Amino acid sequence: MLYLLRIKLIESEIELIISDGRNLYHLFDSFWDNALVTLKTKMHAYYYPQEPAVQGEAPTRSTVTTDGLLKLGVEYYRLEEGQDVDSQIDTFSSERGYSNRDVVNISPQSFGESYAEKLAIFFQEHIHEDEEIRLILEGSGFFDVRDKKDQWIRIALEPLDLIVLPAGIYHRFAPDEKNFTKAMRLFKDLPKWTPINR
Repeated sequence: MLYLLRIKLIESEIELIISDGRNLYHLFDSFWDNALVTLKTKMHAYYYPQEPAVQGEAPTRSTVTTDGLLKLGVEYYRLEEGQDVDSQIDTFSSERGYSNRDVVNISPQSFGESYAEKLAIFFQEHIHEDEEIRLILEGSGFFDVRDKKDQWIRIALEPLDLIVLPAGIYHRFAPDEKNFTKAMRLFKDLPKWTPINR
């Protein structure tokens, strides 16, 4: 109830500012958008120790907003709940010029005895020559990205969270304690995953 009351107050303030000046409107409009993102999504990002364990632990440093991620070129989207996932991805793919996709299951059951080996590959810090797009379908997991000062930011993702990592950003993937991530990968051409390790 506290959040709902705060949103109503912010909305009223926006309406008053619109009649006074457009510059201030943009400032508060951005804040309003961020407030909606915070309430609607489960994604959270935060600064992480430089040598973390592969699996997750509680945040130990300050959080990072979606605007903060965007300054690094990292885009975050939340698909609409209750809507057809494929149709939403079709629209997203068409707008960005993507024509292929596949689904990967990351779990001890799917990889068997090679699970630990696969995780080590995913967790090795690397870049790609093209942007990387992932949509979490089931389960959850972490993407770690480097900021401009070479500090780690950990991004926790759950179902319906979609992330776009720009080409050339150092990153890695790690599961959380559930050890299960089902994700859709988008490609402009034939599906491929070619890391350039640091």
